[in-house]
Amino acid sequence: MRTSNRMAGAGPRVERAEHRPQLRLRPPSTAARVEHRARRTLLDGRVACSNVKQISLTICRYTLKRMRLHRVAYGLFEHEAGATWPAEADSWHHLDGEVVLTFSDGATEFISWSSEPVQYSVGRSATTPFLPEVLQSVDMTTHPMWREIVDSDVSLRFMDDERQVLQIASGARSVFISSQYEDGVFLGDCVRVSAKNPL
Repeated sequence: MRTSNRMAGAGPRVERAEHRPQLRLRPPSTAARVEHRARRTLLDGRVACSNVKQISLTICRYTLKRMRLHRVAYGLFEHEAGATWPAEADSWHHLDGEVVLTFSDGATEFISWSSEPVQYSVGRSATTPFLPEVLQSVDMTTHPMWREIVDSDVSLRFMDDERQVLQIASGARSVFISSQYEDGVFLGDCVRVSAKNPL
């Protein structure tokens, strides 16, 4: 376990939505009931925007928070710096550090292993949980694992309650980041990147 290289109170902070948009009260018309149901379903993360015809584009953007992916990098420890990253469709990348996603608006997400909501899980944060200068950055933007979704609008969602797998999707293409050891066991203090859903 590599907690010595993490800042105090380690574990990436998992962002949670604190507020939901308030619905205006309307007469119980059929259209209103459909819109209300669509809003609730979207906010619960059960369907994609494209499947709901009665809801506005503004609400879709608020809920799914789709962002255009601009750059991908791996933050690696010294012992990982010389690693090779396979490109086969059924391959995966294992790292003890973090995956750094940069979006076209300049926003950055650091994805690594976390201690919330369980020990261990995949965590998302706007800042790195690691101490300065501990990790070396390797650009993965043009790697076959990532290049199909770079320069595309992507959505990020956890696929299970314990946040063992994070899906980064653009249309029919996805990359998955999971909290798995090299032997595939979950609840790992590391992350695995793959093109196939490990669940």
